[in-house]
Amino acid sequence: KPPEYLGIVSGPEPQKSIFCKILKKIFLQTEKNSVIICGDPAENYDYYENNVRIISHLNDFELARFILSAKKIITRSGYSSIMDLLILKRTAMIVPTPGQTEQEYLADYLHNKKLFFSVQQKKLNDKTLTVFDEKYRELADNVASLQIQKLELFLRKRKLL
Repeated sequence: KPPEYLGIVSGPEPQKSIFCKILKKIFLQTEKNSVIICGDPAENYDYYENNVRIISHLNDFELARFILSAKKIITRSGYSSIMDLLILKRTAMIVPTPGQTEQEYLADYLHNKKLFFSVQQKKLNDKTLTVFDEKYRELADNVASLQIQKLELFLRKRKLL
């Protein structure tokens, strides 16, 4: 069964562990089928805590499979994460790593463009998850529209449209 929420954790410690704990707490409160990928390639664990599956690390193919199957995604606002999501035509709640000014800038920029929903880690809770849920459809439509616009631009440049 596809997860309702997929949390993808990355970044430096201690922020990576803090982010993972916040996601686990929120996902447990929802009681919905959720998955957290902890970004620990040196570890090898995969277990359930009530409604939350917690996985140490996945290879690129498995991660893409989870991204495509999850209903909603919460991840960091790093450049690589954003590019992976856009290539897979997915939106997400993006949470900048505290102190990472480039992530904060990118998160604000994409939030203002209405492609992603951004929230600071210290404000991430069940209420912000509810707001994300309410805005999800609009964001997903905007990402899909962006992909269509890129395709149209490509076809026009090649005089195929």
